[in-house]
Amino acid sequence: KHSVTRNLISLESLGNGLNLSRREVRGSNCTPRSNIVFIKAHKCASSSLQNIFIRYGYTHDKVFVLPAKGNYLGHPSLFRRSIVPNASVFGHEYNILTHHSRLNYEEMRALMPRDTLFLTIVRHPVPLFESMVNYFGLEKFFHMKLRFLGKSSRVSSKAWKSRYYGKLGLNQMLFDFGINSTHLSESTVHIETVKKHIKKLDRVFDLVMVAEYMDESLILLKNLLCWEMDDIVALKVNARTKKQELSKEAKEQIKALNWPDLMLYVYFEKKLKLQIMQFGEDAMKKEIVQLKKRVQFWYDFCVEKEYQRSVYGNKVFSFKGKNLNHTTCYFLTTPELTLTEFIRKKQLQQFPGSVYTEKP
Repeated sequence: KHSVTRNLISLESLGNGLNLSRREVRGSNCTPRSNIVFIKAHKCASSSLQNIFIRYGYTHDKVFVLPAKGNYLGHPSLFRRSIVPNASVFGHEYNILTHHSRLNYEEMRALMPRDTLFLTIVRHPVPLFESMVNYFGLEKFFHMKLRFLGKSSRVSSKAWKSRYYGKLGLNQMLFDFGINSTHLSESTVHIETVKKHIKKLDRVFDLVMVAEYMDESLILLKNLLCWEMDDIVALKVNARTKKQELSKEAKEQIKALNWPDLMLYVYFEKKLKLQIMQFGEDAMKKEIVQLKKRVQFWYDFCVEKEYQRSVYGNKVFSFKGKNLNHTTCYFLTTPELTLTEFIRKKQLQQFPGSVYTEKP
């Protein structure tokens, strides 16, 4: 089997192609951007970012690409524009796609305006995999115990070949990014194949944020979109109250199982660090200080208290809101599914025909 170390060889040469030209530091005279595709990768702190895009789109009367029900746009199938109404039906272009969908660049590009920015976020595969397995209760499905990984527990063939409801499994980020990634962990897959996928994704995305550098990612996002600081304020949503501590052996096993995702993460982590340097470390620190002040302001204004609620049998942090007549407070403290239903109803009133009332 591939060793993790060997699979990270040549990342220096891969990284030499990092294209930072599209991420120039913007001045104060820039024009806000609002045509966005955000690929919401599972368990990558993506719900907080989605909240930002939903809040901005709602307050600026933007048109969302929305499913008829729930919060999945065709996933686990690749996105197809046929699953949503043609924009000519309701006389307005789509502006924001931010619900769970698997990247299909050609179809999304055909649906969205020409100046659409493609955005996403990645997370280190070890905490991602732990979070995904425990959040969705996948140990039984995969016939493996995380606490025994790397020791007595053997990884079943089901873990290699299957996805939970077709959606969740190994190399989750690459899968969400449109690549049939279940087979990528097999020893027959060459490192060059994975590198080609990563290079292609680098050409597609205008910004790849990193969960472990959330503050810096948000500042780069604000800079790219030419938004105000309050536009990128977010609270930590869907975060579990307890996380499983993994042994060193288990972590290494997870890296080995998800080595293509690890390559993806290392590449875009390196790229983000270069973007932070380009932005200016002192300027970044000042921006982060301002961001934290605004987050604290809105937390104090909008949150009455924190509490725990149960999701898939997990205890997750939630917020009991106050001042809910204020749009920002309502959006910051309301769960994703409730918000999605809220904007779906509002959009159908404002732009009749922009959302299917039943699945096509």
